[in-house]
Amino acid sequence: MDAKQTHEAYRRAVEQARNDNLDVASQTRAMEDVVKYRNALDEILLSDREAKEDNEARANAERIAWGVQADAPQGNGPTVEERYRTWCKAGSPGTFRIAVMPDMAADLRACGNDRCTVSYRHDQERPIIEGIGDWTDFAEKPTAADRQKRTSILSTDAGTVYSSYLAPARTQKSLAYHLNLLSGVIASGCEIVQTPDMAPLYLPELSTDAASQKTAEGSPATITNPVLGRTELDAYRYDLMFQVSTEMLQSSIIDMVPELQNMSSRAIATALATVYAQGDGSGHPLGIAGSTTTTIAGVTASGATSFTLGDLITLYQSVIPAYQANGAWLFSTDAFTLLMNLVNDDGTYYLMPSVSAGAADHLLGKPMRVDGFLPAMASTVKGPVLFGSWDAMKIRLCGPQVFEASEEFAFSSFLTTFRGCVWTDSRLGLVGSGAGPIKHMLMKT
Repeated sequence: MDAKQTHEAYRRAVEQARNDNLDVASQTRAMEDVVKYRNALDEILLSDREAKEDNEARANAERIAWGVQADAPQGNGPTVEERYRTWCKAGSPGTFRIAVMPDMAADLRACGNDRCTVSYRHDQERPIIEGIGDWTDFAEKPTAADRQKRTSILSTDAGTVYSSYLAPARTQKSLAYHLNLLSGVIASGCEIVQTPDMAPLYLPELSTDAASQKTAEGSPATITNPVLGRTELDAYRYDLMFQVSTEMLQSSIIDMVPELQNMSSRAIATALATVYAQGDGSGHPLGIAGSTTTTIAGVTASGATSFTLGDLITLYQSVIPAYQANGAWLFSTDAFTLLMNLVNDDGTYYLMPSVSAGAADHLLGKPMRVDGFLPAMASTVKGPVLFGSWDAMKIRLCGPQVFEASEEFAFSSFLTTFRGCVWTDSRLGLVGSGAGPIKHMLMKT
């Protein structure tokens, strides 16, 4: 019997046990039933309590593990493929469009990146985003119904994947997933600023810091005015467009559209990783390294295409302790290869790689990453090796990530045209008094 039936049987047994009109034998049997059903009720209540405590423990464990709400949304929306099929069945009216406002904080954590910080900036009047409606910071969405709005757009498996569950099955196809793989700047822990619009964004920049000093009793404090400037982050569009035949879309045994969206995200992430590393800031984001870098030289390497462990120690020590505390290394591909082959006098390798899968290698106690888009080592090149506090590197992502399809553009050729885009900018900010938070190695002439 369930809890309701057991409780009803217990109630009737109590009534019979208290009925003085019954004979002694009937009252005795009723008292035995009271004890029996009371014990059954206690077992049901204890079992329910244990199940509730177990569910709460699981939810708390998930919150601790992922840092997000563990409650699943009440429902789940259609997948990308299902939405595309519905559009096709309706006669392909207009344009099939998915506008995804990435939740970079959650997506990067799901990829194992806990170094990046993400902030949300917006005007009081929030714009309307197609497919989302009145945009709200996803970090502020408290309810399952609110999170479901994003789930209906992002989910790649409507049956098992929820936006509140940071499962790799979802992040495999996200922009953040590809950025974290391709961009060492992202993996090292830059600050990402998300805005719903593309208007210029100004961040404060400290050119000269304030100073403090000892003053005698009764004497006025010494005035030291900091010199403030500002860093402007714009919105540069990075996009792509490709065409797929009707025959391929209709005949493929796999869901082509999610794969095409994944391909679009990967291509865009490759372009972004390139400019975050070496963008010249002229009609493009300003990258962290290359000929136009705004980082400060911390050391000149011993050679034009080589460096020593002593050079790395000098670069490390050139960064002030305040920035060393949260510091991380970033190497170009060839610089990392050289580091891996550095040995001491007895032939022992200086670098001992991490033995844990996915964990960052460490050099001088600080994590290190590789960025394949940093400049290769050559005479007078800036930035094949960098060290410092990466939260000073600002990356702006504006509005939604868009993925669209149209059968009208190449209608006569039986081709469906797909296009994707994001808007972004990057720049090193908050330099302050020449004590650069990130410093680079300058290769010898």
